[in-house]
Formats: sequence, C-alpha cells, structure tokens
Amino acid sequence: MGILYQASDPMIWAIWLFVVFALMAFNEFGRTSVWGGVALFVVAPIVFTIFVWPHTAAPGNEYGTGNWFNWAKTYSALAGCVGFMALRFVKWRGADGRGHHLYEKRWALCFPPLILAINICEAVVRKSRRHGTESRPRSTWRT
Repeated sequence: MGILYQASDPMIWAIWLFVVFALMAFNEFGRTSVWGGVALFVVAPIVFTIFVWPHTAAPGNEYGTGNWFNWAKTYSALAGCVGFMALRFVKWRGADGRGHHLYEKRWALCFPPLILAINICEAVVRKSRRHGTESRPRSTWRT
C-alpha cells in the first residue's frame, strides 16, 4: 500500500482505477463464458510462456522471479483455473439421453482439495528450502 500513499498526481489514481476495473472486467469475461476462460487461461498463458516470460522471469533478474517456486505457483494456479472451468463447463449427453456435467462425478470433486494440497506442498517446500528445516528453535523438552 505504500505506493498508494506516495501517489499525489490524479493521473496515477486514474491509471490505478483503470487497471483495477480492467482486471475486474477480464475476470468476468473469463468467469462467465467458456471462450473467455479458454482465451485467458489457456491461450494467453501459452503465448506468455513462449514469448514473454523467458525474458522477464530469467534467473538473476532484478525482481527475483526466475526461480522454480514462481513458475510452479503460476502453473499450479493456472491448473486450478482450468480445472474449475472444466468442472463448470464440461458436459455431455449420456447413454440415457440426459445431459450430464463433470461436477456430477465423485472423482472430479477430488480436484479442488487436490489442487489446494499441491499449492500448500509447494509453499512448504519453498519455506524449507529458503529458511532451512530448522526455521524454529529446538524444543528443550526431551522425549
């Protein structure tokens, strides 16, 4: 929030509001339509992976985004978005002639806790690699 307190020019506030509203509009576009979700969560990441991120997320850059954790977090969050889109939009006509959705399958409902567990495991591995496994003091209690 420090940058907001330093912004005294009304043009900075206008740009900030434009970015917030544009992100909200993209969110609604991706959330409400299948093709919007495919464009934002499949096509755009493929284009970014090939043409943009190799230059902006290179190891040793000034932003510190060139490590495995940032890539793993980005793609696991992307997998979550695509998986939830599949739960919502994938449907088919069964042998009984009725329409079915993916969220009706019990095995498909394992996806939300699984992607959450993967994200937590990534954070735990990052924490242990960054701060070592001895990140808290040893207990004085003997067992």
